[in-house]
Amino acid sequence: MAAARSGEFGILDVLLKYATENFSIVQWPGFLTSRLAYLGPIDQLKTILQATGDTNSMDADYSPLLYCAIMRNNTTAFGALIGHGADPVVTNSNWKNTPAILVAAKHGRVDMVKRLTEAGASVDVYDNRGRCALWLAVVTGQHLALKALLEAGADKRALEVPREGSARPPIVSLASVPFLKCLKLALEFGADPNCKLLNEEHPSSALSIAARWGLHDSCRVLLEAGAHHDADDDPPLIHAVNSGKREIVEMLLEKGARVDAKLEYDDFHATPLIIAAQRDYQDLAKLLIDRGAGVDTDVWEGNTALHYAIGGDNPEVVKFLVDLGANTGQIQSGEWSALQKCYAKVDCMKVLLEAGADLNWAEPDANNSEGCTRALLEYDMDLDTNDVLGYTALHCLPSPARLSIAKLLVNRGASLELRNNAGKSVLDLAIMSKDVPLVDFLLDKKVDINAAASSSGAALHVGAATGDIGMVKLLVRKGADVNLAHPWMYGTALQKACMSRTGTAEGRDAVARFLVDEVDADVNAHGGVHGSALDAALLNGTVEVAKFLIEKGADVGWKDTWDIDDDSLGIATKTNLGHTPLHFAVASGSTDLVELVLSRTRGKTSINEPDEDGWTPLLWACRPCDKWGTPGQVKHSIVKLLLDRGADPLVRGQTWDDKQWSPLKMARYHGATEEVVHLLKKASRYGREKGEKEEFHASKKGVRRLVAYCDMCLFGIRGLVNVCMSCDNKLAFCFKSSRLKEELHPYHNNWELQGTEFEETEETEEERESPESSPEIEQVQDDDAEGDWSNDEDDTDGVINGDGKQD
Repeated sequence: MAAARSGEFGILDVLLKYATENFSIVQWPGFLTSRLAYLGPIDQLKTILQATGDTNSMDADYSPLLYCAIMRNNTTAFGALIGHGADPVVTNSNWKNTPAILVAAKHGRVDMVKRLTEAGASVDVYDNRGRCALWLAVVTGQHLALKALLEAGADKRALEVPREGSARPPIVSLASVPFLKCLKLALEFGADPNCKLLNEEHPSSALSIAARWGLHDSCRVLLEAGAHHDADDDPPLIHAVNSGKREIVEMLLEKGARVDAKLEYDDFHATPLIIAAQRDYQDLAKLLIDRGAGVDTDVWEGNTALHYAIGGDNPEVVKFLVDLGANTGQIQSGEWSALQKCYAKVDCMKVLLEAGADLNWAEPDANNSEGCTRALLEYDMDLDTNDVLGYTALHCLPSPARLSIAKLLVNRGASLELRNNAGKSVLDLAIMSKDVPLVDFLLDKKVDINAAASSSGAALHVGAATGDIGMVKLLVRKGADVNLAHPWMYGTALQKACMSRTGTAEGRDAVARFLVDEVDADVNAHGGVHGSALDAALLNGTVEVAKFLIEKGADVGWKDTWDIDDDSLGIATKTNLGHTPLHFAVASGSTDLVELVLSRTRGKTSINEPDEDGWTPLLWACRPCDKWGTPGQVKHSIVKLLLDRGADPLVRGQTWDDKQWSPLKMARYHGATEEVVHLLKKASRYGREKGEKEEFHASKKGVRRLVAYCDMCLFGIRGLVNVCMSCDNKLAFCFKSSRLKEELHPYHNNWELQGTEFEETEETEEERESPESSPEIEQVQDDDAEGDWSNDEDDTDGVINGDGKQD
């Protein structure tokens, strides 16, 4: 073996001759035989085969001999192995029981494919994952192997039918990648060019997919083979225009594709001209109109190419369409004209105005034109009429507003108290825009500065959230109540400053210090779902602000609304939902904050104090917030700190569906590292000793909803989520907070349960280096011993990203 490993084949030859002449060897080392089958020399391999005749060894540590010869494309070794009885059909667990012909097809070993079929291997055999040799040759672009298989009689239907668990036939996959030779071969041997995806995705046909990806030659080959150039359910012309490839568009039009074909599904509604207008393809728009496309052909809710050109901010296309007679008065979505679509599209608006769009009929909002406003005010108009979003003319003032326009509207009687659908007043919007002159003007008009909306609080709440110290000082000077508590979400303005993520940390810190130091904001005022300013600061992870509040007298031992005292409760600082400062500290992911709270309450706290759902700080620590800059993983340091300080690892908390959770189960659900899981399992062993079932602590990983967070606890959401469908901003509650959704949000009763509970568990495979990269047989052995020989992309059904070039 040492001689073989070091390449001393002369010495190896002498040793083999001596061994075969003087010993009766029944089983040769797997390393030696695999290496010789892979690298040779062939004479020494034959010596071993003649001595034992064992060509079908199942050594668990090394690859089978026939597979080594195939991977190396060693035809001489292959012939010797077949000649000594190697079975081309037998599979091996080291290679996931994958038939040898699939290995040869995937890696393009054409000679091996031919030799295997000659030796009796079936060209239509499948592995235990539903893959055949044709499928592997297609998804890896091995056209010569594909040809060899088809010439050997492989069933072409395997190219037309998705493998189990997939919706994508191989011929459709070929249409999305530049494997032109494979595509030609498949069609030449009779594969159906009109195969489609078996799900509802678009594009769905082979031709539409090739058109979408701009593969001109693939489109030509498919059309020549009889692919349908028109289809009501998936018109290829729309996808061709989407690609921007004029030659493909012209090819389809020459074949007779309908120029006004429509495709509408989910949120997609289009004609070829609409796609060209939206994507600013003026040359394609002209080509389509020259071929008869209707300039005003509409889709869902009256949308035309003109609306989409405006939406894409493409003024040249807008002018092109208007010059051809596009109807500028066409209503979109039952409410909007083309002119009203131009809110932030100044160049598009100029085109429409120059074309004579009816200004009196389609009042353009937000163009900041005093002259236009004066002209409109000459008519008897209701200045408080609102749009579908609840905006009045005053709400539509741009930022910064022209005071002259604001004065015109207010002096004519426009209301300052009306709020839009999101609960924002004109004053709120001006504060958020940091428009000091407009805020000053509105407050001089005696707008109610302390009127609180259901969603955003009063004016000072809005100003504190921006972190704009100048704006906050202006509001206080004008009479804002610094201790006004918002009844639902945000509590006091000080709390809002501590929990906001708008503006800069320095600005929010300056606002908090100003409110406390200069205008005597109460650091212990409580309200909202987060309880106190200290709780908000702890949740937000701002150690400096938390220390500042404590130095200013923030109470870590006040009685809650149920009048429970310190002696019976431990850490008695509680929100209405039972959350203590320690709950918020662990949620921040900051070990320093946890240490700070524990040190301030040492000797009189219960580290196992539950909230209203029975969640102790340890349960909270096993659910990472994953928002607002907090860690996305359960922090080992915090879990260990809590356990070291006496946290109970066997505690039980519940979620809205009454499911019980242990810290270990919670950590697993949130994808904790093995280090954290091991720590919790070790801490929970007492429960197992008392007969507790291990199955209780098991959990699959919950699906992380990437853009969602809970509007109550502000944590990122895993699994199912309850969403208020009546709220414009789609208020959402997680698996913990959903039981209180009606209490926390009594304003609507239109809830929808959305999402998927658990992640799917599917085997993934790592990319394996080519055996050609190293002369060491260990490369074959090491990869295959783990069964990791395949690098096909299961997750994409074999759709391999090409470089855009046809082969």
